[in-house]
Amino acid sequence: YGSSTDFATMLPPMGPTFVEIRGDLGSEEAYRRALDSLEQVDVDTWLSAMPASVVQPTDRTETVDAMLDGVPIPPGFDLDEIRTGDTISDRYQLSSRVTAAVACEWLDRYVAAKKAGDEQAAQASVDAMSTSRSWPILQEMNSENGTPTIWDLSDDLARGELNTGVAGTDTLANGKVYEFGPAYATALGC
Repeated sequence: YGSSTDFATMLPPMGPTFVEIRGDLGSEEAYRRALDSLEQVDVDTWLSAMPASVVQPTDRTETVDAMLDGVPIPPGFDLDEIRTGDTISDRYQLSSRVTAAVACEWLDRYVAAKKAGDEQAAQASVDAMSTSRSWPILQEMNSENGTPTIWDLSDDLARGELNTGVAGTDTLANGKVYEFGPAYATALGC
């Protein structure tokens, strides 16, 4: 990887799952000692060893609902996909996914409303997104990693400058060009 002391080990796949172990411990000898200390455990033992920042599958719905406190939800927006799941997630990553899902929906509705000439629906999206600086979960995220992208997009939206254009392109060997976007969706991972 990035340095002469950064090592990785890939274990053989077990069905659709594989494990990669990676670390930069200062030397190959230190990495191998750490690797030799690892032991296989059952799922419950592994889950119980997770740090407090990890959201367990059994806590996901409750955690997502708490993250959505103070966040305007688009009418009819189905939250089941982000509320449910059988995987663990770091709290910060889950909060990014939750807030992006809501913001993406509001921004998509704005674009559709503008295209349809529905100024009232477009304004509803602007109004909802303008509250993003007061969303408790974004304030929490801001204290951890800096200004959330949602705030920047909300500011752009309020100024009527939401970038709905191409975020980038990729050219294949055969010359075919693929465009990525819209830019706001790419920024949020919509």
